[in-house]
Amino acid sequence: MWFIRLILTFTLLLGVTFATYAAPSLQIDLSALSNDNFSEFGKSVSISNNKTIVGVPGNPSEAGEACIYSLSGGSWGLEQCLTPISSASNIKQFGLSVDIAGEYAIVGAVRQASSNTGAVYIFKYTDGAWQQEIELINPISSSNDRFGSSVGIVDGYAAIGSPSLGASDDGRVHIYSKEIMGWQLSSSITPSSNIRSRHFGSTIDLTDDYLAIGDYEYGRSKEGSVTVYKQTDGAWAKQARLSGGAVTKSSYFGYSVALSKDYLLIGAPQENHPDQRNSKKCGAVYVYKRSFGQWVPQTKLTSSDINRNDNFGQSVGIYDDHLVIGASGDDLRRGSAYVFKLTGGSWSQASKISLSNANNNDYLGSAVALSDSHIIIGAYNKNTGLSNTGSAYIYEINKDNSPTAADIALVAIETQLHENVGSNPAEEADSDGDGLSNIDEIMILNTDPNNPDSDNDGLNDREETMIYQSDPLSSDSDSDGLSDLSEVITYNSDPISSDSDGDGYSDSVEVLSLNTEPSLVDSDFDGLSDQEEITVTGTNPSLADSDGDGLTDNQELNLYQTQVDNADSDLDGFSDGNEVNYYETDPLDSGSKPESNTTSTTYAPAASEDGTMAFEDEWPITGDYDFNDAVVNYNVEEYRQNGLVKRITFKVLPVARGAMYDNSLRLVINTPISNIASASTKSRGVTSDLAPVADGNKSQFILIGDLKSALPPPPGFKLSNTLTGSQKINGHQFVVTITFNYPIDPVILGAPPYNTFIARQLDNGELIEVHFPGFPPTRHASRRLFGSIQDDSDATQDRFYQTKDNLPWAMNMPSTWHHPKERVDLANGYPDILNWAKSKGKQNKNWYKSKRKSQFIFDNVTDL
Repeated sequence: MWFIRLILTFTLLLGVTFATYAAPSLQIDLSALSNDNFSEFGKSVSISNNKTIVGVPGNPSEAGEACIYSLSGGSWGLEQCLTPISSASNIKQFGLSVDIAGEYAIVGAVRQASSNTGAVYIFKYTDGAWQQEIELINPISSSNDRFGSSVGIVDGYAAIGSPSLGASDDGRVHIYSKEIMGWQLSSSITPSSNIRSRHFGSTIDLTDDYLAIGDYEYGRSKEGSVTVYKQTDGAWAKQARLSGGAVTKSSYFGYSVALSKDYLLIGAPQENHPDQRNSKKCGAVYVYKRSFGQWVPQTKLTSSDINRNDNFGQSVGIYDDHLVIGASGDDLRRGSAYVFKLTGGSWSQASKISLSNANNNDYLGSAVALSDSHIIIGAYNKNTGLSNTGSAYIYEINKDNSPTAADIALVAIETQLHENVGSNPAEEADSDGDGLSNIDEIMILNTDPNNPDSDNDGLNDREETMIYQSDPLSSDSDSDGLSDLSEVITYNSDPISSDSDGDGYSDSVEVLSLNTEPSLVDSDFDGLSDQEEITVTGTNPSLADSDGDGLTDNQELNLYQTQVDNADSDLDGFSDGNEVNYYETDPLDSGSKPESNTTSTTYAPAASEDGTMAFEDEWPITGDYDFNDAVVNYNVEEYRQNGLVKRITFKVLPVARGAMYDNSLRLVINTPISNIASASTKSRGVTSDLAPVADGNKSQFILIGDLKSALPPPPGFKLSNTLTGSQKINGHQFVVTITFNYPIDPVILGAPPYNTFIARQLDNGELIEVHFPGFPPTRHASRRLFGSIQDDSDATQDRFYQTKDNLPWAMNMPSTWHHPKERVDLANGYPDILNWAKSKGKQNKNWYKSKRKSQFIFDNVTDL
């Protein structure tokens, strides 16, 4: 353990102290800079980089304005107050909704004269001033539409909510895109649910490629909901509808929403405390985390000093690892805001903001927004001593940017090693090629300069020294019973900490006894910590959905009040998850259930047609890129009940094997093993059971354990159906049938062939997987090669198994495909693949059907 002691010694010698979290500090009361033209200053706020916009809509009879402030030289100053240039008559309450992003600002005005017919204005910062670019009115003519009640703008897109008060209109969100000809309507989104409340679009948030739309009175009992849409190539598709449950009835779930890169906040400011009868309308905020295209409930936040009528969640904002929640009703409506910080994957309250000169009915926290470095909080009814009411306050976030102990230790050892490298070539020699000079290994590290892995644990000396900071002379640096290699490649835990996630359970206990993830406080991402599930709820800490009903244990306990160990709480024959997410019926009422019971069968790509999956297995190296390492034809039959998938029959037939590696063909299904009723495989007339393996809240199946045995090479060859002159071999077909206890929404299940992939295991136990681009690895896959060599994966963007030029290592063609010969680059056989990849799939979508060059293709086919 000398190496760890060396690191600690360096840390002590540096004398570094680590700062504790400091509460945000007040920078300015913006009312001191206001023009004092209208009341309700701070009714709406937004902040982006060093600019912030404050809406000042006034009362219903006032015109209103929106003022933009900028930060320069450490001080905030008024930049410009905006008013509309309008073709409409008597625009009122301009500034009721605002948003700002970069050089664009958007402002909503919801009234014309005495009607609730709105208009929206987009401004651009040009030549040192904000200039109006366009006035937008509802493209679908409607009186009392409240068009502009909510607005959002980002990266060439603008979203406008029109919740509507009219009896015939249940709300819309209109999306405009910035084109060469100006702002053009690109789509209009209406509620996907049959249950309407006329509040769809009352609140929205638009960020990156995601749009969240709130409907706070959705549901038969007004449970509320938020719908998330994702933009791809200009088209907006529904990704999830997150609905409230028994706990959120009439709580205004969805009254406020905020999106970041990975998180979604949903405010329920009218929610009652579940245990304290007197704590009515105290409020709560629900946090969802984006995980591989799905929004998973992570936690529920409440204030540390919860009280009646706090309205905690009236407004929400999030940026990176901070979030802010407004509680406008706190302390006799003086109001406050709470700041939470993300640490170790969990959100915890860091500070509470209130005014030193607070008065009743200030409503501080009625609007909040957050940027990388600042928080703005509105108090639209604050008496500032001026003739009109309201203010907004800007606070600076005091982030702790001091280095971690690991950072300091790494710098220290790097400095020490560099000091011992001179200009003498003999001093720079590296006999074992491990990236460490011989002299450093002998004089500093005491490692073997002739052995790249001195402790023979599978990690070379440089990896241990410079990357993982483990002891290169010990195969188990933290003495926790798990080897350094297994911690790095299998468990994703810290090889120099016996309790990587700090949850009180050692890494070895989590792996060997609890079957939890040693690097995660919440192994199954259900919002309940492992410790809480083990000691309090009694649920499975490694399975988010213990009963396989489509709802996480956390949702069942804290949102829907359904049973965590019974997939059908009301015993009506329909799972709780399907009742909530698909049928929109009450999972606690056996009389509330769908009336229809239809069945159907679908096929992919078609009933009597096969598709083709092709893989390159040298990831993260593109290798010869001939895409014949594993070529498999497939056909999928889905048996459905009421549109939900009850059973799949997956036929796979290996047709080529141009790999020397021993690859298996595997499948991951988006449902937990608790929802697998049965699984079997049939090949060469023999049917056998197929055991699912838990992969978090998904199920993994090994479809073909060894592709070589399923497609053996012809005599005299090592490869199958890839080499010129070799005899063509017919592979063995496998028919896999998987039946679910309760059917799955096809949106959740995904499109066939789902997440099918190949995998091979190295001698050290490391599992190398190759998936279709954008599909995540399993929890069992080695992570250390991602982003290396030619791989350009980025988990934060759901980007996996692609090069920088968007070339994949696995592809799915919805038709039978003719693969190239051995060592023939795919682009030679199919030239259009390059344009397809460069355009990110927008062009040459049928590249696998066009411009084929037969001389490069294994099968004897003609050119196209």
